[in-house]
Amino acid sequence: MRARILFAIPIALMIACSLAVDTSGLSDPSAPASSLDGAAPETSTGDGAAIVEAGDGSSSAGDGGDAATVCPTGRGPNMVRITDANGAFCIDSTEVTQAQFNVFIADTARPTPPNVCTYRTTYGGAMRANDALPVVDVDWCEAWMFCKWAGKRLCGSRNGVVINDFGPASNAQVSEWFAACSHSGTNKYPYGDTSTPTTCNSCDRTGSCMSNAPRVPVASLAGCQGGYPGIFDMTGNVAEWEDDCDVKGTAPENDQCPPRGKDTSSAASNSTCAISELPSFNLRQQANAVTGIRCCAN
Repeated sequence: MRARILFAIPIALMIACSLAVDTSGLSDPSAPASSLDGAAPETSTGDGAAIVEAGDGSSSAGDGGDAATVCPTGRGPNMVRITDANGAFCIDSTEVTQAQFNVFIADTARPTPPNVCTYRTTYGGAMRANDALPVVDVDWCEAWMFCKWAGKRLCGSRNGVVINDFGPASNAQVSEWFAACSHSGTNKYPYGDTSTPTTCNSCDRTGSCMSNAPRVPVASLAGCQGGYPGIFDMTGNVAEWEDDCDVKGTAPENDQCPPRGKDTSSAASNSTCAISELPSFNLRQQANAVTGIRCCAN
């Protein structure tokens, strides 16, 4: 078991997957060790997607250029470009929809998968319903491949170092996903510091804390927005894969990866931007009904 900064948590089949922080570029996405390779909501294929720049007041919003030239466009959701004291990156404004994932399935031109995904030979599976619900039933490798195909990458570390513990994954200097959700570490929830039961699609809102509780179309709950304007559903609805896995050895399909943002089976009060001290885990190869995709880019 990997050493923890605070303590170790033995869990039967699941253990938590910082590091020196800088703002250098990301590492090669095919590297076996790291696999590292918003905003108006977009619910179609993302063609001509607009990008909104957001800042936290600590620096100017954006890089001084046209946002559309610095965030990928044309595939998947629109993106929000975030600039804070730690640098800048782009993140999808919504979870990837079933309709957007269908475009990926239909395209026979695929990027080269990372070395940790050699256990897979096909990606995507059957076509989904052509709607604005978030896509689910995708494993980590399918999420990685979709983001790469879209000209983006699976959200991960801001400095190119693998995220492999819930400590750095809840550090805005390290995790892009956490920085976006928490307004660069200032919010407990994407919409503020106090949970409200029906703001996002948690089990308080649906009345069911089962994994089959109904999901809602992306960006359909206007209040479930933040930590920066134009980013929707960062908690609730479905959880999201992150490039954050505890490498278990010679079988990368069994690496343990904590999903982000909780889903409809979690209460609003537990759906924080940070990973809880007793996080749940998916195996890298695990596709389920409560975990979807959100991508990032430089």
